[in-house]
Amino acid sequence: MARALHNLEREVLSLREIHTFDLSRLEESRDHALDILDEAERLFAIIGGRLLALSFILESLGEEAEAEKFREVMDITATDTVLCDFQQFCADVRAGKRVEVQLIPKAVQVLQKLRRSLSCEEVSGVVDHSIIWRAERLLDEFLATARDIPRDPTPDQVDLVSLLESLVTTAHCPPVPDEEFIAAAEDAEAFRKALVARLAFLPPVPALSLALDRKKTDIPPVASDRFRLSDSLMALLEDLEAAGCRDARLGACQRGSAVELVIEAGCPGKKEILSPRLTRRHERRFHLCGGEFSAVREGDRITCTVSFVAAR
Repeated sequence: MARALHNLEREVLSLREIHTFDLSRLEESRDHALDILDEAERLFAIIGGRLLALSFILESLGEEAEAEKFREVMDITATDTVLCDFQQFCADVRAGKRVEVQLIPKAVQVLQKLRRSLSCEEVSGVVDHSIIWRAERLLDEFLATARDIPRDPTPDQVDLVSLLESLVTTAHCPPVPDEEFIAAAEDAEAFRKALVARLAFLPPVPALSLALDRKKTDIPPVASDRFRLSDSLMALLEDLEAAGCRDARLGACQRGSAVELVIEAGCPGKKEILSPRLTRRHERRFHLCGGEFSAVREGDRITCTVSFVAAR
């Protein structure tokens, strides 16, 4: 107990500023918790699904020992139980069976359990690192909101054109290039690792064709967090794909002192693309990146814009 209190004191002293947990913070943390848990559920479903699929393929290839290792790497059933339990807890809060303020410590408890699942070396060795890092940043973001730790939304200068090029390129490229895969054939262990990495890879938005608008390249950098911005863009593309969009063009342009990141996507039919709740979620995410998000639908196209202040 003495050691636990000492660690708690050290953590409190490291915080730059502590605010009262009032109603406004409760509402912000609650809404943020529900949004983040929705996305956490999706990310952990992706991670668990890839491990299960990898295990099945390895077993069909005669690699039973390797397949068993990945079945045991992450307790997918336990993870699913944790998320289902939290969903029921949220339903009880909405039904008035639990006090709303209980939601925040419960969410912190759930997220800390999920974080332990990510710490396994085998998980980070086969699942796309961008998904692991994104899940980690998601957990950090909520904990910062719940604790009201000040966040700097504009720590870096980001070149939007190079960011979009990297996103489009890596979205459909396997983690081990063909040349490395062939070269590893002479080393059994290296080949096994390369094979596992290739089998575990799936494009993040397989049904959404991405294209880069290269008309304008002389765009000034913007003040943002590169990794958080990449996460936010990928979350937006996933929502567009889930809504039925099958093509998206990404680009950047300058309008006066503002720099805009633009995503145009085809959305046939009359189905709603971004619900009010999803729109608020993306507004919050991009606001934390230093940008302002908006979405306009015209006919069978939707245009999503994130506006930044130029860094120079």
